[in-house]
Order: sequence, then structure tokens, then C-alpha cells
Amino acid sequence: MRSVGGFWRKWRKEGIGWADELQDCLRSLGWILPLLLLFSFFPICSTQAGIGHPQALRGWEGRAGGATRVVDERGDQGSIWPELTVDGQVRSQLRKLTGSGRESLLKAFRNAEVYLEEVKRLFEQAGLPPELSYLAVLESAFDPFARSRSGAVGIWQFMESTARLFGLEINWWVDERRDPEKASLAAARYLRRLRRQFDSWPLAVAAYNAGEARVMKAIRARPTADIWTLPLPRETRLLLSAFVALTKILEEPAACAFPSLLEGSPAYAKVVVEACTDVTVIARACDTSPEEILNLNPELKQGCTPPDRELYELRIPLRALERFEEALSQIPPQERVIWARHRVRKGDSLSGVARRYGVPARIIAQLNELHPPYVLKAGMELCLPIPQEFRRWAKGRSPLGPRHPLLRPI
Repeated sequence: MRSVGGFWRKWRKEGIGWADELQDCLRSLGWILPLLLLFSFFPICSTQAGIGHPQALRGWEGRAGGATRVVDERGDQGSIWPELTVDGQVRSQLRKLTGSGRESLLKAFRNAEVYLEEVKRLFEQAGLPPELSYLAVLESAFDPFARSRSGAVGIWQFMESTARLFGLEINWWVDERRDPEKASLAAARYLRRLRRQFDSWPLAVAAYNAGEARVMKAIRARPTADIWTLPLPRETRLLLSAFVALTKILEEPAACAFPSLLEGSPAYAKVVVEACTDVTVIARACDTSPEEILNLNPELKQGCTPPDRELYELRIPLRALERFEEALSQIPPQERVIWARHRVRKGDSLSGVARRYGVPARIIAQLNELHPPYVLKAGMELCLPIPQEFRRWAKGRSPLGPRHPLLRPI
């Protein structure tokens, strides 16, 4: 029998008898094809029938550090870990969260008190275990302004592509990944989809952090019923163990010398305002600071409500609800939007003005009804969507101050 190389050389040199040579070559490979089919079929069988498949992880019992963990899969609202064992990686994370990470955790609790009750309510309405809301404490310290090195934003650390997939709006005016309520609704939909895909809450949490593809790859690489031994990224394994430890702390805060999270009615109210209303005007009507208004509405990127929405729902301090509408009505409409104005000089161009003020040229053109070729005439006045008062106090500041990550290697 001729080899593949021999057939190829003979065919190139002679150009004849290629049909006979091809037949001999295929006959020589006949013993390889069954093996290829066998090995390609084997992973499918082992994945679909073995314990590594998500369906087989239903109600699994795994051992880690000598203790048994039983995952309750009684519907979406079942407990994630009904039997919390504190050993191994979990014990290390428990020591960290109650030791060196105590101050960071307390700060995260203070951030969470503003929105936690509303987030838990949204999760319960979506059919999710309410303790899943604690995941945001580890993801972002409940800081709506949090931004990771990879570009994930908000308390649920959404990447832009995933956020858009679940209906969050991101543009120059707003970033709804920073809206705790809208982002929590999107996170609930995403977690519920992951739960249905993997049929396991621990795997759903792992996939939320590491991505669905990585978790599926880990399951195929090591079919096992023990999630703690799956070859997941180190950050994901760290988050899973910290999540178990955090749930233990929040179940018995007094035993860990932690104050219980305050749960009750939100300390804010919702009002509807017109488009392009400046946060400084809202603050004046509420008798508070622009910083407090922006902390309650962190999705606003430019210090005013977006102009493409006739009405916009805002959160204001609850104490200001009674006086807000009357105080706002006393402010003339032309004073509710305090934008910067630029008088065009000879030689100015749209791109030059955009660079000078840090505003996209298309936004300036849209708001000032400029059309191609965007010629600016000396003396004309441009409205720039950067409120002067907002720029004065917000320049170079992070409303919640520096952030301290809770998850670090031990």
C-alpha cells in the first residue's frame, strides 16, 4: 500500500493513474477512521451520560476539605447552600472577611443599605433566592461607580456587550449598568438563564463570574460532581468560597461581630422630571448637594437627564419628596438646564470645539441642529451639554471615593 506522501508525489510527477492511487491511499487509512469516530464519540457519551454534564449535577454531593456539601435544587427559590460548611477555602475567606477585609466589608455593607432591600425584592419577584443579592457585595462592594480593569461596570459588573444583550442602555448620556435597579433586573434575568442552562446555582454563580464558555470547558475537561475541584479560574474559585463565607456571616452577623444589614423601606423616592434637567437644579429643589443626587442616580454620566427622553424618572432623598414639586415649579424652565455656552470664533471647527470641551462632535451637532459639512460661523453660539456647576464639583472626583476590592488571594 502506498503512503499519502507517495501518492501525492506520484500524482504531481505523472498526473496519471490518480484514481487507482487514491483508492489505495484510502484503503490504507481504513483502520484509522473507526478510531477517529470512536474517540470523537466518546467525549459526547461521557459528557451526556456522565456526572460532568449539568443535568447530572442535579442534587450532587461533593466533598471538599473532608466535609460534605449538599446543593439544594428545589426550584429557583431553593436555598443555594442549605448546609454551609466552613472549612478549607471557605474558612480562609471567612478569616479574611472578618479580619483584614473587615473594613472593606463594612464599607460595602454601608453602600448596600441604600439599595439592598429593593434588589432583594426584585430578585424574589424574578423567582431567585434573595441571598443571591449578596453576590454584588463581592462583585463590586455594592459600588455603582465600580469599574474593573477589563471594563465591567456597576454593582453587577456587566460588560458592555452583555449589558446590551439584557436590555441596558449605554450611550454618552447614561450608562444603565450603573443604575442599581435596572442592572439588578438584568442580573436576575442573566442568573435565571444560567440556572436553567446549568441546572445548578453554584455553577450559575461560577458562570456569571467566569463566563458560560469557561464553565462548560471546565466541566468537559474534568467530569466531576465536586464543583470545588473543577478547573475554574482562580478568581472564580475565590469568589465561590467567599460567597459561601459571606452568606454565613450574613446569616449570623452577631456571631461574627458584624452589624446586621438594615432592611426596610428605601431612603429615596422616585419623581419624574423633564428632559435635560440639570442635577444642580434637582439638588436645589431638594435642598441638598449635587453629589447626593448623583449618588442616587449614578447612571447619569453628564450631570443632567438625557435630552432624548421627554420624561425621566429620578431618585431623590425621601425627606425632600414633599417640597420637591413645589420647589421645582418655582424654577423657570430656562434655568433648569445650566449648560456651558461657546461663542464661535474665526477658525473654530466642530472637531476643535469637541476636543476642547471633551464632548463628542456628533452630540454637539445633534443638539445644535448642525448639518454636514458642519461649517461654524464666527459669532454663532453653541450649547454644550456639560453643565458648568456639575463640572466644577465633579471634576476628578469619584462620588463614593476610592474602592477596596474584597477579593484578594490568600
